[in-house]
Amino acid sequence: MNINRAILFGRLTRDPETRTTPQGRTVTKFGLATNRNWKEGEVWKSAVDFHNVVAWAGLGERVKTLSKGDLVFVEGRIHNDVWEGADGQKRRNSEIVADRLYAVNDSASARASDDVTLDTLEVKEEA
Repeated sequence: MNINRAILFGRLTRDPETRTTPQGRTVTKFGLATNRNWKEGEVWKSAVDFHNVVAWAGLGERVKTLSKGDLVFVEGRIHNDVWEGADGQKRRNSEIVADRLYAVNDSASARASDDVTLDTLEVKEEA
């Protein structure tokens, strides 16, 4: 059995960009930053990883309501693309193709009242 699944929890690094394909399908792309922490000896270290995320059709329509800085939970699959550029160099791109996304209300007022909520933007569709 093979599994290709990605689960990310982070903040949008830019406003989602939506376009329509020549076939009439909606596709929305956005960046996501995730933090990771580890301990080296007695010192805690941290780093940020950046991910490209793409959402198709109905989920893409809903994602475009989000904006830079919003906290989201994304679930999807990893898609790797390889092609040759006009200069003859091999190019690579990796992205997460989202099939489930939860927007997290983490405003200061929500955190103060312990009322952090998840708003689902889930759409079950074939990409």
